[in-house]
Amino acid sequence: MSQSCFPIYQRMLKNDSTNIEAIEGLCNIALIKGNKKEADNLYKQYRNKFISNPNAWQIAASLASELGYANEAKAWYEQYLSTITEPSAVDLLSYASVLEDLGYTDK
Repeated sequence: MSQSCFPIYQRMLKNDSTNIEAIEGLCNIALIKGNKKEADNLYKQYRNKFISNPNAWQIAASLASELGYANEAKAWYEQYLSTITEPSAVDLLSYASVLEDLGYTDK
C-alpha cells in the first residue's frame, strides 16, 4: 500500500512544496520502511513549511516526536493545543508522552 502512495505524494509535493499531507505521507512511508534517516531528512527539509500553518502543527508535533526531537515536539504540541478548544485524548496523551520523555513527570 505505502509503495503505491509514494509516487502520488511525490507528485503532490512537486506541484506544491507546501503540501503538508504529502510531506507527512512521505515521512510516514519512510518510517514504515524503517528508513528513519530519510524521514529525518524530509522533516528537516520541510519543517519550515509547518511554521505558518496552524493546520500542520499537530503533524509536525507527531513527526518531531517520532524522530526523537522531543523539544521541538513539545513546542509544536503547545502551539497546536493553544489553538483548539477541545483537544482529543490522543493529542493530550501524545503531548504527555513528550513531556515525560523530557522529564516533566510532575506536570
